[in-house]
Amino acid sequence: MHKHLSKEVFATALKRGHGRAFLHVQNFGLPEVADLVLAACLKNPAYDRQCESSRAPWLFSMFKGREEYPVFASAILSAFRQETDNNDIEHLCELTAQLAIHGDEIAANALRRRVLDQSFVLEGDQSFVLEGDQFGCNALVLLDGVDAVVELARRFGRSLLESSEERLPFPYHLAGESGLRESADAVLEQLAVSDEAIGAFWNSEQSWEREFQTDKVPLRDEERRESSRREFPLEKILADAAAGVGDTSFKYTRFGKYATVDELKVVWLRLINESDEKVCLRLLWVFRAAMLPELHPAIWKLAESDHDKIRAAAITALAQCHDPSVGNFARAALRSARSAKAVSDGMETLVKHYRNEDALLVRSALSGISASDGEAHAIGFSIARMCRENESCDLLEALIGDYENNPCTLCRCGTVSMMSERGVLAPAIISECLHDADPDIRKLAQEAASS
Repeated sequence: MHKHLSKEVFATALKRGHGRAFLHVQNFGLPEVADLVLAACLKNPAYDRQCESSRAPWLFSMFKGREEYPVFASAILSAFRQETDNNDIEHLCELTAQLAIHGDEIAANALRRRVLDQSFVLEGDQSFVLEGDQFGCNALVLLDGVDAVVELARRFGRSLLESSEERLPFPYHLAGESGLRESADAVLEQLAVSDEAIGAFWNSEQSWEREFQTDKVPLRDEERRESSRREFPLEKILADAAAGVGDTSFKYTRFGKYATVDELKVVWLRLINESDEKVCLRLLWVFRAAMLPELHPAIWKLAESDHDKIRAAAITALAQCHDPSVGNFARAALRSARSAKAVSDGMETLVKHYRNEDALLVRSALSGISASDGEAHAIGFSIARMCRENESCDLLEALIGDYENNPCTLCRCGTVSMMSERGVLAPAIISECLHDADPDIRKLAQEAASS
């Protein structure tokens, strides 16, 4: 019999998508945790709401066929009709599709109306985009199959014809993960001959497909380097950093990854002599994936900054270095750590300097903290990297801790996969992973259970 969870423990398990939440409802019923499950239905509980798989089928399975079903269905449809947040409305579309697929005609009609009534109009500026983010397409296809693909393709196609653009700003694989791609493509290709709007959509999709096929041809390292240097030359990176251009690290990190040794030295010299924090931050971003030419005292000073972003960027730059002083810094940070943030810094800088005898230090540091979701995610990322580079079983406890505490199902899937590959996936974990919110984790557990 599955262990009864307190309401607080259940709430955490539900938010993270652990199978123990499903098992609790299966074994002990829904009444005492109905409010928590309903809240997760009305607001997407996923940590990475753009990338993690839909929680809708998992949540639906908790109230399907139960006496609470009418209350859940009514609340979901009410929220569905009013919600405006993109991530939450997509989540509610998926749940409404589940209601509809299982015979709720009111839900089916509500889903069709709201998805098809939204705007599919293209704005006419030079970097044209669709007005707003179109939501619910996958949910509608899940409900109505190829018919939904055809109707959505026609609407996207009309937007193209009305804007005189040659293709949509990005591809819409309307069949998604439904398994209908082959049959849907065959129907669209046939209709494209006689239906102008569908023809416009089909030509757009084929244009993207040809481009993606070209992109699949692997580039040599030298070609990548030259392409990056043409797009982000040293002069532009320095000028943009000086002007505080860019709120994310992407282009600076991309430049650093493919920069020459001499170019990195120029950036480093500018960095160690810079006093403006916004400039320092962007110059540090260059070293997110590139090694600092030298460990200058200025870098260590930045790693102690009161500015969280600068401190984090300096820690990441230090973490790229193969230097004993960085390993010593990491161990000292872990020994004296009094917060999850300090442990996160220590773990990140220890990755490239980990030795088997550090396992006890890691275990001790991790046991004494209470981490936020963001901190647990960062710590888990370091644990995963450490484990990939070290076969030592001494890190098993850290892996299990990551499985327990990482809020991201994508990261947890990687952790489960790593434990499975090393033959250390415990039966208890396999058992609950069979009911995890993430379908890839469930698949891993099924494979582990069968072997």
